[in-house]
Amino acid sequence: MIFLPLIGNRVLIFEIDDIKKLREVGIVGVLLGTLPKAPQQNVFSGVPLQLSIYEVLWLIDNGHAKLIDSKAYHKMLMEGSTPQQINEGNKVRLAGPSNSHYVITPNTLPNKLDLDMNSFEVSRDEYLMRQPILHENFAKKYNAFSKLRSMGHYLMPGLRFGGTFVSYPGDPLRFHSHLIVKCVKPDEEVNLIDLVTGGRLATAVKKAWVLVSEEPTRDDSIDAYSIEWAGFG
Repeated sequence: MIFLPLIGNRVLIFEIDDIKKLREVGIVGVLLGTLPKAPQQNVFSGVPLQLSIYEVLWLIDNGHAKLIDSKAYHKMLMEGSTPQQINEGNKVRLAGPSNSHYVITPNTLPNKLDLDMNSFEVSRDEYLMRQPILHENFAKKYNAFSKLRSMGHYLMPGLRFGGTFVSYPGDPLRFHSHLIVKCVKPDEEVNLIDLVTGGRLATAVKKAWVLVSEEPTRDDSIDAYSIEWAGFG
């Protein structure tokens, strides 16, 4: 089980082991931090890893993770040092050699595994209530995300390509993206100019442009139409 720290209304992952576990279940997220050895560049990023709302809900709905209140959890850690633990630390320092240049102070914070993490759990509904605004097509986009993820696609934000998601056939560290996924309503008319520009852009960057919509007559089903621009790019 992966515990997702909820900070305000965002999920930010700082633990490298948790980031590895997320990639094992097909969740990539977006790195936001700077690298300590190269702070004045933004080509390569480091922790924390931010998860999108679609990724968080998919992890919860599929039993891979639980949300925890990061503020309450860290407050418990900081207040978890008992007077007995402090006295034991003082005894260790006093027992050390008088000419020592340093002392070893034992960690008095409680181990994460020793705490009942379920006591800090944040429900799915509470997480959604913390979000400032949910787009009217949010449910449809999440349904498309969930369906594509169940088919083995790795999904990342697709804004820079004019789509909702960018789809990879495997881990993005090993593969280039193949699809630009744009979610539309089942009865939505697609502007011809958008159709042409989307298809040409996708073909120019060696991808297929995919329009995805819900199938209203079948639960949890989607219709997908791929568009490629022949003889271009």
